[in-house]
Amino acid sequence: MRGVSRTNGIEIMRHLYRSIAWVAAFLFAGHGEQASGRDQLSQRPILFDSDRTGRQEIYTLDPAGSGLPQQLTSSAELNGSSSFASWSPDGQRIAFILTVDGNADIAMIDADGSNLRRLTTHPAADLYPAWSPDGSQIAFGSSRDGNREIYVMNADGNDQRNTTNHPAFDSRPSWSPDGSQILFGSDRGHVGDRPGPNLFLMHHDGSRLRQLTHHDRADMVARFSSDGRLIVFASNRAGGQQIYTMNPDGSAVRQLTFPPGTHGGPAWSPDVSWVVFHSERDGNPEIYVMKADGSALRRLTFDPASDLHPSW
Repeated sequence: MRGVSRTNGIEIMRHLYRSIAWVAAFLFAGHGEQASGRDQLSQRPILFDSDRTGRQEIYTLDPAGSGLPQQLTSSAELNGSSSFASWSPDGQRIAFILTVDGNADIAMIDADGSNLRRLTTHPAADLYPAWSPDGSQIAFGSSRDGNREIYVMNADGNDQRNTTNHPAFDSRPSWSPDGSQILFGSDRGHVGDRPGPNLFLMHHDGSRLRQLTHHDRADMVARFSSDGRLIVFASNRAGGQQIYTMNPDGSAVRQLTFPPGTHGGPAWSPDVSWVVFHSERDGNPEIYVMKADGSALRRLTFDPASDLHPSW
């Protein structure tokens, strides 16, 4: 557009995306069967991170598609960014990665974005917080011992302990619904010409390790359903990254998403009937939801920025 600055052009696009979002929400709310889906989706907000302000911040989003995302964090005053947010089981607190001056730590805020406090303050990278089902502990990945390991700490940041103690790359933990086990990705024992993680399960103290997937591509970002019946995960085993489910023992792998585009960062809805994820299927990273069987796929965000890493 001749005579229009790049900044103004981005703002014009942003207003256009927002208009599309309002139209989509209106149409969704106005039809019988879809309105029923709206009622089912009206649970706690979805968390995601986006660079729509120019730096990565955490937002909340109505899963039914009503209204616009609300910004929770303001990291500019810290010269930082916020990402990979995770709800506490009671919905009162949010753990996330706070990166300041290039160093990533685990931080926490209340559900309204207030009361920021850091849980880790290590010069190494601390990443990907995951709450235990009772809210008393947080698992996370850390490079403080020279390679990426899975750590567990109390929810106030005390008693940080390494649970994997292995030279492999271990990352992206997630708890089993009963709190007894931790699911994570690791490249230990990997074979094939495309190194990448497989999925492992261990007791929360690091014992009783069991490998769930045995693939020569990358299986990652795995999460138990709250009823313990399924695990959702992302994998590039079919080429581009897509979303799959499997049984907790690694059997009955089922592909839920397909090209066009890549799909990643899956997370369950609280009632396990939906999966939220990010995708570039429409040319830009946005937040989508689908039913747990892969049907009824719907786009939730409409912004030219990158919307990523949802949590529900």
